[in-house]
Amino acid sequence: MTSTQKRDFLYVFDYQPLDEFRNEIRLLTLQNIDYGLKAEDCVLDHTSSDGTAVVCCRIDHASLSQPPPYKGLSYCWGDRSNSCTIHLNGAEVQVTKNLKAALRELGGKESVCLWVDALCINQYDLDERSRQVLRMAEIYKKASETICWLGIEAADSSLAFDLIQILSKVNNDSTSAQYEEALMRLYRPSETHRYDAHWTAILLLFRRPYWKRVWITQEIVSSGQVWIRCGPRCAIWEDVVRAVTSVPTAGGRSQLSVVTQAFSPNLASMGNVVTIDALRGFTQEAKSRSEYVSLLNAMNRSNTALATISSDKVYALLAITKDGQDLIPRPDYELSADELCIKTTSAIIAASADLDIICYAKASSRKTLPSWVPDWTGLLNPMSMARENAGRENLYNATGSSRGGKYLTMPHTGEFLDKGLVLKVRGFVLDVVNGLGAVESAAVEPETVDLEDESRINVEKQESCGLLQPEPEQNRSQYGSEHAVFRALWMSLVLGDRDEHTDGSEFLNSLYVVQASNNKAVANNVDVFIQPWYSINKTFEIHGRALSHWFRIFTADPTRSERDMTDLTHEELTFLEEISLATTHKRLIFTREGYLGMAPHRSRKGDKICLLLGCRVPVILRERSEGGHELVGEVYVHGVMKGEALTDANFKRLEDFCIH
Repeated sequence: MTSTQKRDFLYVFDYQPLDEFRNEIRLLTLQNIDYGLKAEDCVLDHTSSDGTAVVCCRIDHASLSQPPPYKGLSYCWGDRSNSCTIHLNGAEVQVTKNLKAALRELGGKESVCLWVDALCINQYDLDERSRQVLRMAEIYKKASETICWLGIEAADSSLAFDLIQILSKVNNDSTSAQYEEALMRLYRPSETHRYDAHWTAILLLFRRPYWKRVWITQEIVSSGQVWIRCGPRCAIWEDVVRAVTSVPTAGGRSQLSVVTQAFSPNLASMGNVVTIDALRGFTQEAKSRSEYVSLLNAMNRSNTALATISSDKVYALLAITKDGQDLIPRPDYELSADELCIKTTSAIIAASADLDIICYAKASSRKTLPSWVPDWTGLLNPMSMARENAGRENLYNATGSSRGGKYLTMPHTGEFLDKGLVLKVRGFVLDVVNGLGAVESAAVEPETVDLEDESRINVEKQESCGLLQPEPEQNRSQYGSEHAVFRALWMSLVLGDRDEHTDGSEFLNSLYVVQASNNKAVANNVDVFIQPWYSINKTFEIHGRALSHWFRIFTADPTRSERDMTDLTHEELTFLEEISLATTHKRLIFTREGYLGMAPHRSRKGDKICLLLGCRVPVILRERSEGGHELVGEVYVHGVMKGEALTDANFKRLEDFCIH
């Protein structure tokens, strides 16, 4: 144990080794004076040396094969440097205040048997911790129930539980129309505003740190009966799910916008509830482990969750996925975060012959990682087309079957070099970036540059933000007519996420408003970020004509300039929202051969647009001065996303790329 660990979380307890042959675990029994303990040692209303009430517990070993009845505790550790004392087998042990609060609340007149990770696993025996982490899914599965501890009663949390029960009952017993009417009565009763405090309380409840933990995914997914508890109040998991799914479901109805606007800052935490419940459904309905979700799927779904130990964002999911323990047989807490990310990515590529995973990488990930390795311990690319494709079969399939059906999906045929740090793949250069649209500097992720090379810094800044016009002599076209060019433009702005038969009329109307509207409604609309993007890109030239020209000549409804943004149809607003999201994370490009598309902010003129075997979306590769290539990121190129570029001529140009 290092001195830092001792300062963070002090255990003064002599753990006895677990018998692996007996499949042993430790169980924690909360004790009380009624059960023969001396009052001076263990009375819950006495105080310990740190000034808080005493909590006395006993640790025993039990076989997980035939355990006594026990409950699983799911909770957020909290600040480990801010600890307090409990009594464990007669010894004083330091635990976090949140854990002690949970133990105090759960203790009562009768002894309670619990499994608590912080105390039932010797946290400083890395070998034991690695073995026990793999058993946690089974531990929670065999518990009589799991208690999810949100923390002490505070911020009117009791009112939040009242509202959860009401929402659950209304949602469960009512038709859609009845539910909408009931919800409106709850949120805005005619005069009294009786439930305003309840709505505020439920919003605060879902802001609690518990909902951000990655471990709750495994703990809840693996458990049978689950109770959500805050102070003395509790609700069964199914009621919480029904309550949470109620508000987003109603959000599309205009008269309920006041509800969803209030909830929007907390939808991430509420979305976690829905995600966990979906995984719980997959797991509990599966007849065998082969029907569980994949590790990649689970990491994708839980990416925004947090972990005290960053590697747990991977390890916490191994036991609840169909391939997790095949890819990573055992957690290794001696691996660095970089080593774990490389190991995980390499294992998935080797097992699947699928390169889509390299597009999950975020531009601002740690520079110590190879460019092809996503940071599984941090945040993934939030607008990755490959991630979207994973949930929607064949939305993109650039290296899948061609239109004529001649080519089947092409598997990855590469290898790992230089001790696994370099990925060698086959593919071909489709085109080269010729022009780049502008992006607001505030939207560009910070990037490490050589501070001794001022000219390089200036180039990085210009090419990460500023508009760079295509070379005029290279204005070729892949699309033919002006109508086809404009279709390629608006399809690029929504990353091709529309049916190929869609005529785009609703998109044209909304684009005209973006271009022409100067009314105050723009400033107040949720899509206000569209206007700044258009203002810095309207001079971007496509075939020698500015973007404003292309928008203007194809506007479907000239009277739109007289209408407010709030008068747009639902389809038009949806289109603007999708443009806003796409242009926040990508920038418009025009290629040397006349393709239009959307590329990462970091793209530069001269970057190669490549199709790699086994990767369903095109990528941008940049030559390194020291040899090989760097992966800049994925790119949408209109006209090649369904395999149109898989021709005999292109396959004759296959070459190897070494990505560092």
